[in-house]
Amino acid sequence: MYAKKTAILVSLSALMMIVGCNSDTDNNRVQEFVSLEQKANYENGSVTVDGVSIALAYTGQLLIQADPQQEYQAFALAAFGEDDQSPILVMSTENGFLPDFQEIAVNLHDVENGYYCDQISSEEMTSTVIKDAVVFSVVGQNCAGSGENAGLTKNVRMKITQSMLTAGTSRIEIVDDKAYLDTEFQLDEDLRLSGGLGTRAYNQVFDLVKNHPEVTIIVEGSISGSIHDDINMQTGRLIRKSGLSTHLLGTSDIASGAVDLFCSGNQRTMEDGAAFGVHSWSDGEGIEAGSLPVDSPLHNAQIAYFNEMLGEPVGKDFYFFTIHAAPADDIYYMSRSEIESFGILTD
Repeated sequence: MYAKKTAILVSLSALMMIVGCNSDTDNNRVQEFVSLEQKANYENGSVTVDGVSIALAYTGQLLIQADPQQEYQAFALAAFGEDDQSPILVMSTENGFLPDFQEIAVNLHDVENGYYCDQISSEEMTSTVIKDAVVFSVVGQNCAGSGENAGLTKNVRMKITQSMLTAGTSRIEIVDDKAYLDTEFQLDEDLRLSGGLGTRAYNQVFDLVKNHPEVTIIVEGSISGSIHDDINMQTGRLIRKSGLSTHLLGTSDIASGAVDLFCSGNQRTMEDGAAFGVHSWSDGEGIEAGSLPVDSPLHNAQIAYFNEMLGEPVGKDFYFFTIHAAPADDIYYMSRSEIESFGILTD
Protein backbone atom coordinates (compact mmCIF):
# COMPACT_ATOMS: atom_id res chain seq x y z
CA MET A 1 0.00 0.00 0.00
CA TYR A 2 1.46 3.31 -1.05
CA ALA A 3 0.65 6.97 -0.56
CA LYS A 4 0.59 9.38 -3.43
CA LYS A 5 0.87 13.13 -3.71
CA THR A 6 -0.51 14.33 -6.98
CA ALA A 7 -2.43 17.30 -8.26
CA ILE A 8 -4.40 15.18 -10.75
CA LEU A 9 -7.94 15.27 -9.40
CA VAL A 10 -9.65 12.99 -11.91
CA SER A 11 -10.69 9.43 -12.64
CA LEU A 12 -7.52 7.45 -11.95
CA SER A 13 -8.28 7.55 -8.22
CA ALA A 14 -10.90 4.83 -8.64
CA LEU A 15 -8.43 2.49 -10.32
CA MET A 16 -5.71 3.24 -7.78
CA MET A 17 -8.01 2.15 -4.96
CA ILE A 18 -8.63 -1.13 -6.78
CA VAL A 19 -4.97 -1.99 -7.04
CA GLY A 20 -4.10 -0.77 -3.56
CA CYS A 21 -1.59 1.94 -4.43
CA ASN A 22 -2.58 4.44 -1.74
CA SER A 23 -1.68 4.29 1.93
CA ASP A 24 0.72 5.67 4.49
CA THR A 25 4.35 6.36 3.69
CA ASP A 26 5.71 5.07 7.01
CA ASN A 27 5.99 1.38 6.16
CA ASN A 28 9.18 1.93 4.12
CA ARG A 29 8.23 -0.78 1.64
CA VAL A 30 10.24 0.85 -1.08
CA GLN A 31 13.35 -0.56 0.58
CA GLU A 32 12.12 -4.03 -0.35
CA PHE A 33 12.74 -3.46 -4.04
CA VAL A 34 15.05 -0.48 -4.52
CA SER A 35 18.10 1.12 -2.95
CA LEU A 36 20.18 4.01 -4.15
CA GLU A 37 22.71 1.50 -5.48
CA GLN A 38 20.39 -0.22 -7.93
CA LYS A 39 17.55 0.43 -10.33
CA ALA A 40 13.99 -0.25 -9.28
CA ASN A 41 12.67 -3.69 -10.06
CA TYR A 42 10.00 -3.45 -12.68
CA GLU A 43 7.34 -5.81 -13.92
CA ASN A 44 5.86 -5.20 -17.36
CA GLY A 45 2.30 -5.97 -18.27
CA SER A 46 1.11 -7.15 -21.64
CA VAL A 47 -1.89 -7.27 -23.93
CA THR A 48 -2.63 -10.24 -26.17
CA VAL A 49 -5.10 -10.04 -29.04
CA ASP A 50 -5.86 -13.29 -30.83
CA GLY A 51 -2.56 -14.79 -29.73
CA VAL A 52 -0.35 -11.82 -30.66
CA SER A 53 1.22 -10.19 -27.56
CA ILE A 54 2.58 -6.69 -27.04
CA ALA A 55 4.60 -5.81 -23.94
CA LEU A 56 3.46 -2.84 -21.86
CA ALA A 57 5.84 -0.83 -19.76
CA TYR A 58 4.09 2.04 -18.00
CA THR A 59 0.77 3.78 -17.70
CA GLY A 60 -0.62 7.27 -17.59
CA GLN A 61 -3.90 9.06 -17.86
CA LEU A 62 -4.89 10.04 -21.35
CA LEU A 63 -6.85 13.29 -21.40
CA ILE A 64 -9.01 14.35 -24.31
CA GLN A 65 -10.01 17.85 -25.34
CA ALA A 66 -13.21 17.65 -27.36
CA ASP A 67 -13.36 21.41 -27.84
CA PRO A 68 -10.21 23.57 -28.02
CA GLN A 69 -11.99 26.14 -25.87
CA GLN A 70 -12.68 23.65 -23.09
CA GLU A 71 -10.55 22.12 -20.37
CA TYR A 72 -9.12 18.63 -20.88
CA GLN A 73 -11.42 15.94 -19.61
CA ALA A 74 -10.50 12.59 -18.05
CA PHE A 75 -10.72 9.96 -20.75
CA ALA A 76 -8.94 6.71 -20.07
CA LEU A 77 -5.98 4.81 -18.72
CA ALA A 78 -3.28 4.46 -21.36
CA ALA A 79 -0.47 1.90 -21.37
CA PHE A 80 2.74 2.53 -23.27
CA GLY A 81 5.80 0.71 -24.52
CA GLU A 82 9.05 1.71 -22.86
CA ASP A 83 10.41 3.65 -25.84
CA ASP A 84 7.20 4.93 -27.39
CA GLN A 85 5.14 7.96 -26.36
CA SER A 86 2.12 6.71 -28.34
CA PRO A 87 -0.32 4.58 -26.35
CA ILE A 88 -0.38 0.91 -27.23
CA LEU A 89 -3.45 0.18 -25.15
CA VAL A 90 -6.22 2.48 -23.97
CA MET A 91 -8.76 1.23 -21.46
CA SER A 92 -11.93 3.07 -20.52
CA THR A 93 -15.57 2.64 -19.77
CA GLU A 94 -18.05 4.49 -21.92
CA ASN A 95 -17.94 7.59 -19.71
CA GLY A 96 -14.15 7.58 -19.32
CA PHE A 97 -14.03 6.34 -15.74
CA LEU A 98 -12.54 3.06 -14.54
CA PRO A 99 -14.51 1.81 -11.53
CA ASP A 100 -13.59 -1.80 -12.29
CA PHE A 101 -12.51 -4.15 -15.05
CA GLN A 102 -15.95 -5.57 -15.71
CA GLU A 103 -17.02 -3.29 -18.55
CA ILE A 104 -14.23 -1.60 -20.44
CA ALA A 105 -13.38 -0.51 -23.92
CA VAL A 106 -10.05 -1.88 -25.15
CA ASN A 107 -8.49 0.32 -27.80
CA LEU A 108 -5.27 -0.82 -29.41
CA HIS A 109 -2.93 1.77 -30.95
CA ASP A 110 -5.55 4.52 -31.16
CA VAL A 111 -8.54 5.69 -29.18
CA GLU A 112 -11.22 5.32 -31.84
CA ASN A 113 -10.88 1.90 -33.44
CA GLY A 114 -10.78 -0.46 -30.50
CA TYR A 115 -12.90 -3.27 -29.12
CA TYR A 116 -15.76 -2.99 -26.66
CA CYS A 117 -15.86 -6.08 -24.47
CA ASP A 118 -19.04 -6.95 -22.62
CA GLN A 119 -17.86 -10.39 -21.46
CA ILE A 120 -14.89 -9.60 -19.24
CA SER A 121 -13.49 -11.54 -16.32
CA SER A 122 -10.61 -10.48 -14.10
CA GLU A 123 -8.45 -12.36 -11.64
CA GLU A 124 -6.25 -10.92 -8.91
CA MET A 125 -2.80 -12.48 -8.63
CA THR A 126 0.43 -11.76 -6.76
CA SER A 127 3.20 -9.68 -8.30
CA THR A 128 6.55 -11.38 -8.79
CA VAL A 129 8.39 -8.11 -8.19
CA ILE A 130 6.86 -5.99 -5.45
CA LYS A 131 5.98 -7.66 -2.17
CA ASP A 132 2.24 -7.62 -1.45
CA ALA A 133 1.51 -5.95 -4.80
CA VAL A 134 -1.18 -7.28 -7.10
CA VAL A 135 -1.47 -8.16 -10.76
CA PHE A 136 -4.77 -8.14 -12.61
CA SER A 137 -5.25 -10.71 -15.33
CA VAL A 138 -8.13 -9.51 -17.47
CA VAL A 139 -9.79 -11.53 -20.22
CA GLY A 140 -12.30 -10.15 -22.70
CA GLN A 141 -14.23 -12.65 -24.83
CA ASN A 142 -15.93 -11.77 -28.11
CA CYS A 143 -14.92 -8.12 -28.04
CA ALA A 144 -16.77 -6.27 -30.82
CA GLY A 145 -14.78 -3.83 -32.92
CA SER A 146 -15.54 -0.12 -33.31
CA GLY A 147 -14.52 2.51 -35.85
CA GLU A 148 -12.46 0.96 -38.64
CA ASN A 149 -12.57 -2.33 -36.73
CA ALA A 150 -16.38 -2.47 -36.84
CA GLY A 151 -17.65 -5.95 -37.60
CA LEU A 152 -14.54 -7.64 -36.23
CA THR A 153 -14.57 -9.77 -33.11
CA LYS A 154 -11.44 -10.31 -31.04
CA ASN A 155 -10.44 -11.99 -27.80
CA VAL A 156 -8.33 -9.71 -25.59
CA ARG A 157 -6.17 -10.75 -22.64
CA MET A 158 -4.36 -8.17 -20.48
CA LYS A 159 -1.91 -8.29 -17.61
CA ILE A 160 -1.92 -5.04 -15.65
CA THR A 161 0.72 -4.91 -12.91
CA GLN A 162 1.04 -2.61 -9.93
CA SER A 163 4.58 -1.72 -10.94
CA MET A 164 3.13 -0.37 -14.20
CA LEU A 165 0.57 1.67 -12.33
CA THR A 166 3.22 3.20 -10.06
CA ALA A 167 5.68 3.85 -12.88
CA GLY A 168 4.32 7.22 -13.97
CA THR A 169 4.85 8.91 -17.31
CA SER A 170 8.06 10.84 -16.84
CA ARG A 171 10.49 11.58 -19.63
CA ILE A 172 13.89 13.25 -19.55
CA GLU A 173 15.47 15.22 -22.38
CA ILE A 174 19.18 16.04 -22.06
CA VAL A 175 20.49 19.31 -23.47
CA ASP A 176 24.13 20.15 -22.66
CA ASP A 177 24.45 20.15 -18.85
CA LYS A 178 20.71 20.10 -18.16
CA ALA A 179 18.14 17.31 -17.98
CA TYR A 180 14.56 18.46 -18.62
CA LEU A 181 12.04 16.40 -16.65
CA ASP A 182 8.31 16.36 -17.47
CA THR A 183 5.37 14.08 -16.81
CA GLU A 184 2.66 16.07 -18.61
CA PHE A 185 2.89 16.56 -22.35
CA GLN A 186 0.94 16.82 -25.57
CA LEU A 187 0.55 13.72 -27.73
CA ASP A 188 -1.35 15.45 -30.52
CA GLU A 189 -3.76 18.32 -31.00
CA ASP A 190 -6.55 16.83 -28.91
CA LEU A 191 -4.78 14.38 -26.61
CA ARG A 192 -2.56 15.03 -23.63
CA LEU A 193 -0.79 12.54 -21.39
CA SER A 194 -1.03 13.20 -17.68
CA GLY A 195 0.87 11.10 -15.20
CA GLY A 196 3.25 11.48 -12.31
CA LEU A 197 6.58 10.60 -10.77
CA GLY A 198 7.19 6.96 -9.88
CA THR A 199 9.56 4.07 -10.53
CA ARG A 200 10.08 5.26 -14.10
CA ALA A 201 11.46 8.62 -12.92
CA TYR A 202 13.72 6.91 -10.38
CA ASN A 203 15.20 4.65 -13.05
CA GLN A 204 15.62 7.57 -15.44
CA VAL A 205 17.55 9.57 -12.84
CA PHE A 206 19.60 6.47 -11.99
CA ASP A 207 20.58 6.09 -15.67
CA LEU A 208 21.19 9.84 -15.94
CA VAL A 209 23.69 9.78 -13.10
CA LYS A 210 25.44 6.70 -14.47
CA ASN A 211 25.60 7.65 -18.14
CA HIS A 212 25.62 11.45 -18.29
CA PRO A 213 28.19 12.93 -15.91
CA GLU A 214 28.00 16.18 -17.89
CA VAL A 215 24.50 16.86 -16.51
CA THR A 216 24.51 18.98 -13.36
CA ILE A 217 20.98 20.40 -13.30
CA ILE A 218 17.52 18.84 -13.45
CA VAL A 219 14.95 21.28 -14.83
CA GLU A 220 11.41 20.45 -13.81
CA GLY A 221 8.80 21.40 -16.38
CA SER A 222 5.14 20.40 -16.00
CA ILE A 223 4.75 17.77 -13.27
CA SER A 224 1.52 17.18 -11.37
CA GLY A 225 3.03 15.17 -8.54
CA SER A 226 4.02 11.64 -7.57
CA ILE A 227 2.00 8.46 -7.78
CA HIS A 228 4.31 6.63 -5.38
CA ASP A 229 5.62 8.77 -2.53
CA ASP A 230 8.14 6.27 -1.22
CA ILE A 231 9.90 5.86 -4.55
CA ASN A 232 9.69 9.61 -5.17
CA MET A 233 11.57 10.28 -1.95
CA GLN A 234 14.20 7.76 -3.02
CA THR A 235 14.51 9.65 -6.31
CA GLY A 236 15.06 12.83 -4.32
CA ARG A 237 17.74 11.17 -2.19
CA LEU A 238 19.45 9.95 -5.36
CA ILE A 239 19.47 13.50 -6.74
CA ARG A 240 20.94 14.85 -3.50
CA LYS A 241 23.55 12.09 -3.23
CA SER A 242 24.61 12.65 -6.85
CA GLY A 243 25.21 16.38 -6.36
CA LEU A 244 22.57 17.46 -8.88
CA SER A 245 20.81 20.81 -8.68
CA THR A 246 17.18 21.56 -9.49
CA HIS A 247 15.78 24.50 -11.41
CA LEU A 248 12.38 25.87 -12.43
CA LEU A 249 11.79 27.87 -15.59
CA GLY A 250 9.34 30.74 -15.71
CA THR A 251 6.99 28.33 -17.51
CA SER A 252 7.43 25.45 -15.05
CA ASP A 253 4.32 24.21 -13.26
CA ILE A 254 5.05 21.77 -10.44
CA ALA A 255 2.88 20.53 -7.63
CA SER A 256 2.80 18.13 -4.71
CA GLY A 257 5.39 15.35 -5.10
CA ALA A 258 7.19 17.40 -7.76
CA VAL A 259 7.83 20.02 -5.06
CA ASP A 260 9.29 17.26 -2.88
CA LEU A 261 11.64 16.38 -5.72
CA PHE A 262 12.62 20.00 -6.31
CA CYS A 263 13.68 20.29 -2.67
CA SER A 264 16.26 17.54 -3.22
CA GLY A 265 18.50 19.72 -5.39
CA ASN A 266 21.87 20.67 -3.92
CA GLN A 267 21.30 24.10 -5.42
CA ARG A 268 17.68 25.13 -5.99
CA THR A 269 16.81 28.02 -8.27
CA MET A 270 13.58 29.34 -9.73
CA GLU A 271 12.71 31.89 -12.39
CA ASP A 272 9.85 34.33 -11.88
CA GLY A 273 6.56 32.96 -13.14
CA ALA A 274 7.06 29.35 -12.06
CA ALA A 275 4.06 27.73 -10.36
CA PHE A 276 4.83 25.97 -7.07
CA GLY A 277 1.84 24.09 -5.65
CA VAL A 278 1.41 22.16 -2.39
CA HIS A 279 -1.34 20.26 -0.63
CA SER A 280 -2.04 17.40 1.75
CA TRP A 281 -1.36 13.79 0.86
CA SER A 282 -4.14 11.23 1.02
CA ASP A 283 -4.24 7.46 1.31
CA GLY A 284 -7.16 7.28 -1.13
CA GLU A 285 -9.36 5.69 1.50
CA GLY A 286 -10.42 8.73 3.51
CA ILE A 287 -7.28 9.57 5.50
CA GLU A 288 -5.60 12.89 4.80
CA ALA A 289 -2.35 14.05 6.35
CA GLY A 290 -3.85 17.39 7.33
CA SER A 291 -6.45 15.69 9.51
CA LEU A 292 -3.97 13.54 11.44
CA PRO A 293 -2.60 14.59 14.85
CA VAL A 294 0.87 16.14 14.69
CA ASP A 295 2.39 13.19 16.54
CA SER A 296 0.96 10.56 14.17
CA PRO A 297 3.66 8.14 12.97
CA LEU A 298 2.20 8.47 9.48
CA HIS A 299 3.98 11.82 9.21
CA ASN A 300 7.40 10.41 10.04
CA ALA A 301 8.65 9.37 6.60
CA GLN A 302 8.02 12.73 4.98
CA ILE A 303 9.24 14.71 7.99
CA ALA A 304 12.49 12.75 7.81
CA TYR A 305 12.76 13.44 4.08
CA PHE A 306 12.22 17.20 4.34
CA ASN A 307 14.60 17.43 7.29
CA GLU A 308 17.22 15.72 5.10
CA MET A 309 16.64 18.13 2.24
CA LEU A 310 16.05 21.45 4.03
CA GLY A 311 17.55 20.87 7.47
CA GLU A 312 15.94 20.84 10.90
CA PRO A 313 13.51 22.19 11.98
CA VAL A 314 12.72 23.95 8.69
CA GLY A 315 12.03 20.70 6.87
CA LYS A 316 9.44 19.64 9.41
CA ASP A 317 7.87 23.10 9.42
CA PHE A 318 7.61 23.10 5.65
CA TYR A 319 6.01 19.65 5.63
CA PHE A 320 3.29 20.73 8.05
CA PHE A 321 2.78 23.93 6.04
CA THR A 322 2.12 21.89 2.89
CA ILE A 323 -0.40 19.50 4.40
CA HIS A 324 -2.41 22.34 5.93
CA ALA A 325 -2.18 24.67 2.92
CA ALA A 326 -4.84 22.77 0.96
CA PRO A 327 -6.71 19.46 1.16
CA ALA A 328 -5.72 16.57 -1.09
CA ASP A 329 -8.36 17.45 -3.68
CA ASP A 330 -7.17 21.04 -4.00
CA ILE A 331 -3.88 22.88 -4.49
CA TYR A 332 -2.27 25.95 -2.95
CA TYR A 333 0.25 27.90 -5.01
CA MET A 334 2.95 29.44 -2.85
CA SER A 335 4.27 32.93 -3.42
CA ARG A 336 7.97 33.45 -3.93
CA SER A 337 8.25 35.10 -0.51
CA GLU A 338 6.62 32.04 1.11
CA ILE A 339 9.01 29.75 -0.74
CA GLU A 340 11.99 31.84 0.35
CA SER A 341 10.79 31.90 3.96
CA PHE A 342 11.46 28.15 4.22
CA GLY A 343 14.90 28.43 2.67
CA ILE A 344 13.86 26.34 -0.32
CA LEU A 345 15.70 28.53 -2.83
CA THR A 346 19.48 28.67 -2.50
CA ASP A 347 19.90 31.65 -4.84
